[in-house]
Order: sequence, then structure tokens, then C-alpha cells
Amino acid sequence: MAERARTAATQIKDTVLSVVQGWEARRQSSDARDEIEAILKNALTGKEFGHIKVKYFTRGIVGITVDSAVWRYQIQMQKDALLGALRAKRPEVEEIAFRVGELR
Repeated sequence: MAERARTAATQIKDTVLSVVQGWEARRQSSDARDEIEAILKNALTGKEFGHIKVKYFTRGIVGITVDSAVWRYQIQMQKDALLGALRAKRPEVEEIAFRVGELR
């Protein structure tokens, strides 16, 4: 019986630890997105920046949603300069992935 209680306690402890680590990972991801948005805000014009939203930063890839194909083309033409600006502050950035979609 005591062994069973220890096993249950260990499972609960592991579950709580996993949840807390998940929260921390999401917070860090959110902080990274905020920093990336700030870098892009400085690298793009105000009008250009108004047409994008950073959706994710995972495994070195920055995912950016652009609200129209025309703006996607315009901003994608600056991809090398944007990568340079991002890598200057966040060397782990490897790529930018653009997609057209709704900004939310």
C-alpha cells in the first residue's frame, strides 16, 4: 500500500512538473514573439508592419502571417534584410516562413 502511494505521488509530481514546464515554454515563446515583433517593427515601415503578425517562433523558424498576397510579396522581397535584422539580435533565427491569412 505504501509503495502504491509513493508511485501515485511520483506520478502527480511528474504531471505537475510537466504542466509547469509547459507554461514556462509558452511564456518564453511569447516573449520571443514579442521581441521578434519589435525587431520587425524597426526593420519595416509602419504601413508594412501593419499588414503582418508574427504567429510563431519554433525550431529557428519565424512564422509570419501577411494579410494579402500583394503585401506578402512586398515584404518577402525584403526577406534577406529582415533575416539580417533578426539574426543580429536572435542568432538562433534560421528562416522566415510567410503565409497569407487573417491577422488575429
